[in-house]
Amino acid sequence: MNPPLRPAPRLSCVVSVPTTIRDRIEQVLEKLPVPSSLAVQVAALDADRIDYFERVHELVDADPGFALRVLHMANSAQYRAGRPVLSTAAALLRVGARAAAGLMLADSIQRVFPALDRGARELWMHSVLAACFMRRMAPMVSNTRIDPGEAYTAGLLHDIGRFLMLAHNPQQFQMVEQARWDGPEELARIEVGWFGYTHADLGYLALHQWHLPEAFAVVARDHHRGVPAVAGEGKVESLLALLADVDGLATLVAREGLGWFDDAMCSAAWLEQNTRLRYRWDLTHRVSVLRSATREAHELLEALGLSAPEFVHRTAGERSPPAVCV
Repeated sequence: MNPPLRPAPRLSCVVSVPTTIRDRIEQVLEKLPVPSSLAVQVAALDADRIDYFERVHELVDADPGFALRVLHMANSAQYRAGRPVLSTAAALLRVGARAAAGLMLADSIQRVFPALDRGARELWMHSVLAACFMRRMAPMVSNTRIDPGEAYTAGLLHDIGRFLMLAHNPQQFQMVEQARWDGPEELARIEVGWFGYTHADLGYLALHQWHLPEAFAVVARDHHRGVPAVAGEGKVESLLALLADVDGLATLVAREGLGWFDDAMCSAAWLEQNTRLRYRWDLTHRVSVLRSATREAHELLEALGLSAPEFVHRTAGERSPPAVCV
């Protein structure tokens, strides 16, 4: 297992967060665990490099526990085809290096923030759904290129500040969750009231301290700020625009389950009303892609040991209809 990262020096060079808030957050971060160096290495991988598969394979083999998870995933119902695979190389060929890298990153973060209670489990459900939605929708965005691996990582890490809040003070976190808030501005106000800072600012400074790429830190900081309505103006802007389209959907599907997609017309109507980007395929195709992404999220949670049976077993009577279907 890779040793944990050493805490970074105090972030005096980061000026995007007010000094008083930054000082308070740094005091919190000094007391919290950090992900292993494996997470940083995976997040920094460039999927366009010719040796991407080999680099992922090296990282998988460097962690025997994770290698077993990849083998389990490759032999799961979703990927099973023919004979069982017995080597990590064969497992990577079956599930894909990108999917394995995504699982590896989630596994590294989950070791730091295990789902020990309902609050943590719900955070994981939302974050994994957002990550899978981002990865599957990225190639479909019109007029720009969004790397699916980067989209997945941005989706997985965008709410890392909420994980940190839960780890720092579970009681205060639950008070925030139970408060009735309408929209990100009110959520930010409530978080500041209980913690003195927002989960976006906390996540931004944490990802800096963990030496993860700047783009992911900025997405974590800005995902509740004014989001561009179009992609293509830059990597961060494109990631933020795509995240704005899937963030609310991830919350909805985490609550309603895979059955939310059963009424394709209502699901398509919800997407038409609540997404802003232009996509290369029609709404029916997007619904199908998002349904598949939800199943992928379920498989990923299972591989992480975070069983989420409601994704596939929740009955129609336990679900709420999409808001646009009346």
